[in-house]
Amino acid sequence: MGYEDVEQYADRETFAKYSDLALREAVSQAPDFVWCPNGCESGQIHEAGNEHPIATCVKCSFKFCFRHQVRWHEQLTCAEYDSLVSDPENFRSRIDILNEEAEKLRLEEQSAKRTQEEADRKLAQSLMAAEQREEAERQAQRERAERERREEAERRRLQAERMAMQQQAEKMRMEAARKREEDELSRRTVERTTKPCPGCKWPIEKNSGCSHMTLRPMINAPGIPQALGLFRGWALLFAANAETPLI
Repeated sequence: MGYEDVEQYADRETFAKYSDLALREAVSQAPDFVWCPNGCESGQIHEAGNEHPIATCVKCSFKFCFRHQVRWHEQLTCAEYDSLVSDPENFRSRIDILNEEAEKLRLEEQSAKRTQEEADRKLAQSLMAAEQREEAERQAQRERAERERREEAERRRLQAERMAMQQQAEKMRMEAARKREEDELSRRTVERTTKPCPGCKWPIEKNSGCSHMTLRPMINAPGIPQALGLFRGWALLFAANAETPLI
């Protein structure tokens, strides 16, 4: 059944939905066009494409990855996000590794500083009289307590930062695992319920009727090429004044 058949036999509401789907299919094929993955049903041209994949929806301001169609993966490059999706359980980002190395270095420097301060204190006390040594010891204890307080505050701050980063990383792992599962389920469903078109290899599904099938893309339906041309003109206008969503 072609576009003209739907227009002729469908009721107004059904045809309006079909026409909307046809238009959406057409604009989706425009270069660098992307739908907002946040569900606001807005679409736009992201001229930077995969080269600069951070995109922001002009309707709901949702920041997402143009390449992966998910919320922007903070602290991960697209290549790292690919690794996360392929193996969510064992993935460690460059940021994770650098943070672990920085924490190890911080603890080593802290230990070396304490050792040096203790050696300096003992040397100074050995050169003092008994009364001076007692006062120096009390002063050293006060300084040690203050240093330990600062170190504990810094440790808690870094721990809070790491926990926040771990929570964000865990959230991305869960999203990546869910996306991988959904993609695999979709692939299996397509393989099970469709056959590839002998000409263009597009998956097709036959529900009823005779065995003869003709595949006609929506983009070639009457009126759609013209609509797509208007859309592309609108996109050029939008590039100069990006204030409203394209769709």
